[in-house]
Amino acid sequence: PTLKKCWCVIKNIKMASEEPISYATIDSLRPGASNVNLKVKVTRAKTVVERPKGSKGLLVVECLAGDHTGVALFAARNANAELIKEGSVLSIENARVEMFKGVMRLPLDNTVVVKVVDGEDISPREDFNISLIEFNLILAEN
Repeated sequence: PTLKKCWCVIKNIKMASEEPISYATIDSLRPGASNVNLKVKVTRAKTVVERPKGSKGLLVVECLAGDHTGVALFAARNANAELIKEGSVLSIENARVEMFKGVMRLPLDNTVVVKVVDGEDISPREDFNISLIEFNLILAEN
């Protein structure tokens, strides 16, 4: 009886690929946002850390990428960093927005799914860089 109950629960789980992904836009990003899905085009990319592969191998690529509403700073690590190339269109799933020195940036670590999208072109709005907006945390008293 227990196995049958478990099978029913597993059978009713929907696969993630069955539902279409809802993409946010760069201008809608806010500090602390999580589970963010974006489709962006990389406009600039720069390798900032490159250590040989091995037990402590590390590759970090910072890039400026965006959509028709603006651009933002992304920092990709290791496997995700290898996908970052200028001019490529990326589908980014489950990202989060972090504050770094008062500005927003999106770390693309191993919890974030990054895929290269072929056959699609995006024209990023480069005159609106959301990562250049400085945010200050203000604590309000009740």
